[in-house]
Amino acid sequence: MIENSQFENSQHEKWMRRCIELALKGEGRTSPNPVVGAVVLDANGKVVGEGFHAKAGEDHAEVIALKQAGERAKGGTLYVSLEPCSHHGKTPPCVNSVIASGIKHVVAATVDPNPFVSGKGFEELTNAGIEVTSDLCREESLWINRGFLSRIKRSRPWLCLKLASTLDGKIADRNGKSRWITGEAARAHVHHLRNTFDCVMVGSATARLDNPKLNVRDLESSRNPLRAVIEGSTPMESDLRMFSDEVEGRTLIFCREDMHEAPRQLYPSKVQLVPIPPMGRFPDLSIVLKHLFDMDINTILCEGGAKLAGSLLDANLVDEVNWFFAPKILADSEAIPVVAGSLPKTLDEALNLKNTRIERYGDDILVKGVRADNFMFSAGFLRPDSLKG
Repeated sequence: MIENSQFENSQHEKWMRRCIELALKGEGRTSPNPVVGAVVLDANGKVVGEGFHAKAGEDHAEVIALKQAGERAKGGTLYVSLEPCSHHGKTPPCVNSVIASGIKHVVAATVDPNPFVSGKGFEELTNAGIEVTSDLCREESLWINRGFLSRIKRSRPWLCLKLASTLDGKIADRNGKSRWITGEAARAHVHHLRNTFDCVMVGSATARLDNPKLNVRDLESSRNPLRAVIEGSTPMESDLRMFSDEVEGRTLIFCREDMHEAPRQLYPSKVQLVPIPPMGRFPDLSIVLKHLFDMDINTILCEGGAKLAGSLLDANLVDEVNWFFAPKILADSEAIPVVAGSLPKTLDEALNLKNTRIERYGDDILVKGVRADNFMFSAGFLRPDSLKG
């Protein structure tokens, strides 16, 4: 027999996981805000409202769910994946709507890390006589908002490095041919990833060789992320597929300041050239990320190539790795390696990943993990094994 407290905890977790499921519907669309989901139960425990934050400037999840519930919210419970906000932003404070609704109990996954909120929402709810319960599915809520956390804590976007290689770590043969290393299922998953990140990044060499569109295809309710090309020592051509009229969305070309005045073909109006002080062969990547931060970008998916991946790793700008391994071996010393960086030099200095997970897409294997020295661990937002499974 389940004790009442155990029953309540299992029910709380059930509805909180539903909040997280709803929140994920907003991935890649709410920046600079977090993704949030909410569920309202009436006094009898029946679901009477659901909502998720869909876009910055629009109603927050709690407000949407409470509007849907209407009078049925009185005496009920609000589940929400993040502390309700208590400050005026582009929308009024959510705590006002919660208090006015007649809700008696608020169950939240975690306190909002934003210093403008950070416990103030809970305090206002408690002062209004509303029972508050928190820290339920906390790490899951923080993980889906890792870009928002990065913005709040480090003033830069979260960067995920997506790689695809043979088993022996090659991304192309000695002639530069790389299509296709992975199979259809893995490539389809990459479109899902693009659909959930604010920005997709690629190096100029990869843009030339692969000539990708870097858009999202074959998904319902999709949109194209901002595209960022990191230019090396040669100006970008204007006839790449990602620049064409058939591909919707904006593209930024980050060039070195010393290459800004180089002769260039005329780019379409949706392509913007952004000069950045140089740092080696690329623009200073820290300044690139700061520029994207200032554009309200929370998350970046970098799709290579080898030199850009190596430079990002060398600069300690990679937070997360998604690495596809195809069951192929290209045992050629002149084939192109997946990462071309300068660090580390010894095995003892090797980059370690935590929270590693493995997924299968057709015959391809995806290995996912977070850098062991990432702030999510040191700040206590994640435990080293909290996301396994």
